Amino acid sequence: MTSLAPDQRSIVRTAWLTYAGYYLGRVNLSPAIPALVIAFSVTRAEIGVVATALFWTYSVGQYLSGELGNRLNARKLVAIGLVISACCNLGMAFQTTVGGMVLLWGVNGVAQSVGWSPILRVLADHLEVDQRRRVSAWFPMSYQVGIAVTWAITGFVVALFGWQAAFVLPSLLLCGVLAMWWLSGVDALPAKRNTSQIAWRESLREARFLLPVTLASVCIGFASSGAVIWLPTYIKDTALFPDALVGAFAGVLPLIGILGIFVASWLTRQFEQITHSVMLMLGMTVMVLVVATMLPVQPQLIALTVAIILISGATGVTLSAIPMMTAWAGRTSSVAGTLSAANSLGGGLAGVVVGAIVQQGGWSAVFGAWGVGLFIAMGLIYVYGRALAAAPAS
Repeated sequence: MTSLAPDQRSIVRTAWLTYAGYYLGRVNLSPAIPALVIAFSVTRAEIGVVATALFWTYSVGQYLSGELGNRLNARKLVAIGLVISACCNLGMAFQTTVGGMVLLWGVNGVAQSVGWSPILRVLADHLEVDQRRRVSAWFPMSYQVGIAVTWAITGFVVALFGWQAAFVLPSLLLCGVLAMWWLSGVDALPAKRNTSQIAWRESLREARFLLPVTLASVCIGFASSGAVIWLPTYIKDTALFPDALVGAFAGVLPLIGILGIFVASWLTRQFEQITHSVMLMLGMTVMVLVVATMLPVQPQLIALTVAIILISGATGVTLSAIPMMTAWAGRTSSVAGTLSAANSLGGGLAGVVVGAIVQQGGWSAVFGAWGVGLFIAMGLIYVYGRALAAAPAS
């Protein structure tokens, strides 16, 4: 296996830190949800519409940015996303209606969507095939750390200064991330003419080929992104921790989820086909969630922690390794955008649906719904794996 050269390590490090930084302006809403429910006198399902706005616009934006990432300057795309996201976050602090938040957070979703796909293109352009397998397995740690840091910081400042601080501080920090990215000079290689352009019939064939894993990504996003939206609220509902520590404890769980990335990295080396590792982790997650529906609060939280470890690994392989390892030549950014868009679509559904399920059936019903979704995803990944094995090498 080829080791990374110094310049490659610098590129990977900058890409990792930049994408982790993106999450400062994406998941900072979650620790503020309980305070927003009180401040605006609305239900959790209603405030969940704000989160849904981001995930759905992010979903559409991811598909578009995946295509743009194959054609345009990746460095500029990532920088533009950071600028707009910082502005949207600052504007959120001055909103007085839920409707205004929905509109602004929706724009933020589009801005956030131009981070993942162009960054994956940068990595694919500068790494050899065996290096991609290694890097793609642990690169998802970037967003696990991003979530953890964001939740810890925003949960603390919300408890001290109010919900507005959850948006003002991240907007300032995003400016620092922007400066780091731009000054690094990291960019994708110049695209060869027509490299990413394929005939419409080939495009349809690619879409059909990706359909099972795309639908699986929706189901996985319903659980994994749903947890990103609602986990701090669940922890607050357990009443096991003081309000000032809810965000900090919630932030620990994504860090624990990094263990899932290590598990996924190990499993991808054990199986010749990467879909097998995804199926195994999804199946184990389903079993843990089923058990969690029957447990009281404290052991339920432990079971949920195990589930987060497993789903983190499965999500990382689906959104990172599959695009980098199985995409057709010149299509890494497009495939990454498609799968990330599908994952975000599932997260958008969770924004509203989970809030409604909690009000009607409690958190055990939510865990059961996530388990059903992941079971369906496991079957779809199996179908994709069969198609992948039968496909000719490209």
